[in-house]
Formats: sequence, structure tokens, C-alpha cells
Amino acid sequence: EYAEWHPDDVEGKVHAVHTMTTRPIEGLRDENDLANWDLRSDIAAYRKPLLLLMAGTDRSIVPENISNDVKAHHEPNVRIETFTNQAHNLHRTDFDRFANVMDEFLETLRRSNVGDKYYLQ
Repeated sequence: EYAEWHPDDVEGKVHAVHTMTTRPIEGLRDENDLANWDLRSDIAAYRKPLLLLMAGTDRSIVPENISNDVKAHHEPNVRIETFTNQAHNLHRTDFDRFANVMDEFLETLRRSNVGDKYYLQ
């Protein structure tokens, strides 16, 4: 399952496994209201330009019904790209597509001057 990982990701995981404890994960669970982790309504109402690059539902921790809900309910300035058969490291495992999607999104902002409206004030 991990054969396609970039060597930097493997090295980082090996380091993490040797030095980690369960406390940070327990803290995420115990110190946060799980309802606050559901961003569907925020994404549905988000009006600024936003690019969401999502792992394929076959490789994601996001349940398929939630992923489908996000894709079905969002503002026009939100672009969602699903990388089928890719997981968390899609920027490494499918870099060419990742870079192309990023370039297209940024070029769309540049051409439309939408980025100026939100970021160059």
C-alpha cells in the first residue's frame, strides 16, 4: 500500500513512529467538539476563491457521503478536484496533475481579477 510513497514521506513517517506518543491524537479527540470538524456548511457558504484537492474516496478518511455532499453544495468560486486512486500525498504521487490543477486555478484567478478583489487590497 505504501510502495508509491515518496522517500521524504517514508523518512518522515519512520521518524514520527520512533518519537510519537498517542497524547496529541487523544488531545484532538478529547479537547475538541467533533461537530466543529464538519466543514460542509462552511464550504457551502464560502464565497472567496477556493481550490479543494481531494483524495479519491477509495483512499480518503472522508466518508463518501460527506465527500459527495461537499461536491454537490458549494459556491461557484469553489473548485473541487478529486484525485482518484490517490491519498494524502497526492501532491507527491500525482505531482504533474497536482501542478497542472494548481496552475489552472491560479491562472483563472489572474484572468478574472478575482484574486485582486480578495487578496490585493
